[in-house]
Amino acid sequence: LTQCGQVRPSDATVDAAAKLQSGYIRKYFSVPVQSAAAMSTILLAFIDSLGVQDRVNFVDSYAVAPCWQKALACHATMESEWGNATLQAQQLAGVDVVFMDCSIDCAKVNAQKNGVHVPSTQEAGPVENAEYIKYIAAFFNLEPQANELFAATQTSYAQASSGKAAKPLVVAWVSYNEKSDWSAESFVVSQAAYKTTMVTDVGATNLDAATALAGIKDLAVKDAVPGKPASGKTYTIPTNGDKAAASSAFFAALKGVDVVVDEVYAMDPTTYNFESFLTAYGLSSSSDLKFVKNKMVLR
Repeated sequence: LTQCGQVRPSDATVDAAAKLQSGYIRKYFSVPVQSAAAMSTILLAFIDSLGVQDRVNFVDSYAVAPCWQKALACHATMESEWGNATLQAQQLAGVDVVFMDCSIDCAKVNAQKNGVHVPSTQEAGPVENAEYIKYIAAFFNLEPQANELFAATQTSYAQASSGKAAKPLVVAWVSYNEKSDWSAESFVVSQAAYKTTMVTDVGATNLDAATALAGIKDLAVKDAVPGKPASGKTYTIPTNGDKAAASSAFFAALKGVDVVVDEVYAMDPTTYNFESFLTAYGLSSSSDLKFVKNKMVLR
């Protein structure tokens, strides 16, 4: 990053301070940037907090905050990567910086001349993820504000465990995937590290998924982030065409759970309710499951 009006350092000068590692590409930006794009709605929260929404030219169609909704209504929708590739390329080339996520590999970030990797969903804990506000702030010359915002986040997070129950509640993050072109019908327990950390940090207990689900047929266990064991695990139970049987086995394993965090995707979240949850998972309102009886289903 080079301050606006200053001479950009040479590669040799930068190498003397921090040599470029294999597999990485060095890119130069003049700061503060005047325009940007964020390829993930997750990153928009950082931009909101920093108050630089006016620098963002294009917004993901799934953005929900009021400012972003206004932008979408003013024809600032980012073209989907599954849509018009030419239009998306033009949109990305027209801004100073594109905040992106490498996901499995960084090929797309490396190929995008103004693309920058922001791995804010790949750290082990939520506080570590939240600290990426400092990284994004550097592009807008807002490091002091970012430091203050992050310090406030740390304080609030530390206070979240106050008043915890004497007997910790057992929590499970669950989802149901309908059969589609890209996935088989299945039930899932997610134990991504940042999720399990949030649970324990508020004084609750995570489901022992490895033990509870061990006897279920065709159980698949994978790293939450491929190739990164520290990211936690994802447990997937395919229905194999019999949703009722799979649901029965899945929830028998969750009989000791007090609270579930339902991660089912809903096209229209405003119409998704407790009855929608029961239907999606093949459950009945008369179920003896504690989280059903007590309606302890979070979204």
